[in-house]
Amino acid sequence: MNKRTLTPEEKRLWHHFTQDIQPVSTRDANIAMNEGESITPPLIMRPDMSIFRPALPTDLQPDDMAGIHKRMAQRLRRGQEIPEGTLDLHGDTQMQASHHFQQFIHESSHAGLRVVRVITGYGKMTGKGVLKAALPRWVNFPENRRLILSYHQARPEEGGSGAWVILLKRKERL
Repeated sequence: MNKRTLTPEEKRLWHHFTQDIQPVSTRDANIAMNEGESITPPLIMRPDMSIFRPALPTDLQPDDMAGIHKRMAQRLRRGQEIPEGTLDLHGDTQMQASHHFQQFIHESSHAGLRVVRVITGYGKMTGKGVLKAALPRWVNFPENRRLILSYHQARPEEGGSGAWVILLKRKERL
C-alpha cells in the first residue's frame, strides 16, 4: 500500500484543527498516575470546533435512592429518619414558595441538616396540588440539585402526599 502525501489544503486544515492540541506523553501520564495525581482526559472536539461535554446527570426523580447507602435508604423509607427542619408552604403563591424552598434548602444545608420536610399541602381547594406538582422541578434547579441527594413523598404520619422528605448531602461533601 502506497502512502499518499497530503495536499496543501489538507495540511492547512490539519494544522487549523490541531494547533491547540498539547500532546501528553505516556511517560508523564504513568508518572502522574503513580504519584496519585489525576489526569484530566482531553476534551473531544467536534468538527465545528465546539467542545463536546458529556450530558449532565438526569433529573432526580422522587424515590430515587440510587446514590444513597442501603441502610440510610431503608431508614428513610421506613420513616426512621426524623426531619431536622420543616418548611410549610401553605398559603404561598408558586413564586413565593419557590423562593422559600430554595432559601430553606440552602440554609438547611449550610446548617448541616441532613433530613428536612417540605409541606406543600394536598391542593384540595383547586382540585390539583400546584405546589406539590412544582416541587420536583424546584429540586432539579441546578443550585438546589447540587445540595440534594434524594427526596420522596412523606409517609402518612409525616404528612402523606401533602409533604416531601428531602435528604441533603453532607456539608463536607459539597
